[in-house]
Amino acid sequence: KSGQDLRVAIALNSLGTVNTLKSADAKAAEFFTRAIDVARRSGNKKLEATTRSNLARTLASMGEVDKAETLFAEALAVSHKLSDRMDEAAILSRIAALRLKAGRSDEAIELLNRSREIFSAFESLRNLANTLLLLGKAYAKKNDLAAAQANASAAVGLIEKTRSALKSAELRDAFSVELQDFYSFYIEILMARHRVEPDKNFAAIAFQASEASRARGLINILAESNPGIRQGVDQELLRKESEIRNLLSARMENLTKVLSGRAAPTAGEALRIEIDEIRIQHERVQEKIRTASPRYAALTQPKTLSLQEIQSEILDRDSVLLEYSLGKTKSFLWVVTKEDFRSVELPSAAVIEGVARQFYEALTARNKEIKFETRAERDLRTARADADAERYSRELASLILDPAAALLGNKRIMVVPDGGLQYVPFAALKFGGSGNKEKRPDFQYLVESNEVTSLPSASALSVLRREAHTRPDAVMTLAVMADPIFDTRDERFQAIANKPKPRPEKKADLIAASKLRTRSAGDGTSRDGLDLNRLPYTRREAELISSAVPTGQKEKWLDFQANRRLATSDRLSQYRYIHFATHGFINDANPELSGLVFSMVDESGEAQDGFLRVGDIYSLRLPAEMVVLSGCRTGFGKEIRGEGVVGMTRAFMYAGAKRVTVSLWDINDEATSELMADLYREMFSSKKTSPAAALRKAQAAMIRDKRWSSPYFWAAFVLQGEPL
Repeated sequence: KSGQDLRVAIALNSLGTVNTLKSADAKAAEFFTRAIDVARRSGNKKLEATTRSNLARTLASMGEVDKAETLFAEALAVSHKLSDRMDEAAILSRIAALRLKAGRSDEAIELLNRSREIFSAFESLRNLANTLLLLGKAYAKKNDLAAAQANASAAVGLIEKTRSALKSAELRDAFSVELQDFYSFYIEILMARHRVEPDKNFAAIAFQASEASRARGLINILAESNPGIRQGVDQELLRKESEIRNLLSARMENLTKVLSGRAAPTAGEALRIEIDEIRIQHERVQEKIRTASPRYAALTQPKTLSLQEIQSEILDRDSVLLEYSLGKTKSFLWVVTKEDFRSVELPSAAVIEGVARQFYEALTARNKEIKFETRAERDLRTARADADAERYSRELASLILDPAAALLGNKRIMVVPDGGLQYVPFAALKFGGSGNKEKRPDFQYLVESNEVTSLPSASALSVLRREAHTRPDAVMTLAVMADPIFDTRDERFQAIANKPKPRPEKKADLIAASKLRTRSAGDGTSRDGLDLNRLPYTRREAELISSAVPTGQKEKWLDFQANRRLATSDRLSQYRYIHFATHGFINDANPELSGLVFSMVDESGEAQDGFLRVGDIYSLRLPAEMVVLSGCRTGFGKEIRGEGVVGMTRAFMYAGAKRVTVSLWDINDEATSELMADLYREMFSSKKTSPAAALRKAQAAMIRDKRWSSPYFWAAFVLQGEPL
């Protein structure tokens, strides 16, 4: 009977935990209460203490603090009697958290110090880090900022040590979310000390902490992408890794078909399980490769740059770095030039992201489809949205750019965004260029006066530059893949099948076909599957941009030639600039399925895999100066706190690209072809304009063109990576 009770108690406790994770506290409390009674009958005191502690945590989150305190005390007594020191330490920390919330800081500190001693004795680093973080918060409540900083600094050091022990890149990314809680508090305390003692170095230390907290996974994988990491590794191990990667790609293709409505939906869950198992196998083999690599240790120890190193190694006299950190109560901006450094306190993340969201929604109003809306109604709605976009643009600029105005001038701006700012086109912020609102009557878009690029972190740029130096330069100039054939209904396939007389495409036909068309394939989860209409202006785009490069230095692949087989071949590694003009495929629910869409049929009409997914991109070797993803929302992906947006940009950087130009929303087909034509003309003109400067000039030209003056048409594209 006791054995059965034990199993039931464990099951009830598990159900309570599941409901806690789902924020169903009332239901969780029911399961934990039942679990306590059954655990008591089973005679298992340890389980009884655990369920009491779990119920106490749930009741505390429901506001029933007195009941929670009583249950914690009972659980603590049982753990002490059993000499279960680890459970005792955990319960002490939980009681301390309640005392701290109630404003009883001294009591909380006493309990936390007892907890700290136990976790230290058992060398439980993660638990010790959490306890030190709570101690830091307790001292901050007492306004003892020095003690708060000391504990927060120690907590950050321990949590970093815990993270570095994780072998899997996926686990490290997941751990980055927890890491941010430690860094956010540490930065907040440092900036609080800066307010009290502005002549000390606290703001600089806070900036370096911000750098240390960012893009850690990206920095690691950039280092690991070095081809030298595979030198000296057993060829059989490399062959096995390749086989598993190919199997994973094949299963991803099957899952894409299921999600896009071309296979039985019931197959989806089984495929997900299989894909997860294959991914685990892939991680294990990759770990064996890293362990076997003689060069791994040397290649994967990238360090966070100090303020002085960023000023001397990253910035020139014409550059300025804007690094943002958004917090619950307040946010921060650090402005860094080669010779100056300033820090600014900004409003909370909720305030900044609220305006940023309104700005984005107004910018992208043209992409919204409203049933039965007339053309006149649509024109009126978009006109109002354009006016709203300008208003929100100025409002956001006043929040996040005005404080840096004195150091911006006409400098090249490198932005390290945070949170919702990752989806803001800084180029489209209406900015007066002066902190004094009364002296700036002439607002203009930031891109009209400054080059703007986006960075995951300044330290990540340092690694990008270092890894670029280790790769051989591509020998050819430009590769373009555009205007794929998505199905047999396409007139180009019909031309082969029926042999009709060729009919030249007229510009009027293109305009009619593309006036409102965007380069989004959707996400493949709708009832009708993917929206893979032909994008006629991608062909015109390919012709225009390739015309800027001399014959013999370029290659253009259109129609059936624009296929996945070519995109994953070694041929593209010969080119310094690689341009993909096609549908973007963004799957928010399954980010690993996001990518670009190429020809879905071959010349005989046979279906083929046309998706270049994020996982495929990681397997490429592209030592490119720049990759341009001229599709919809190609800058989107899975957002991970501290890592930023993990998607195609990160994958192409891993593959070797120094820069990746991506879009932030569903882009207009015709307008994009105009923008890209201007971009490449500027880059390959006799003046040899840098990609960032060329993008700025192309966007400024669109602003002056009445057809495309709305930022919706030109501001979606951002350059990420190397700004010079």
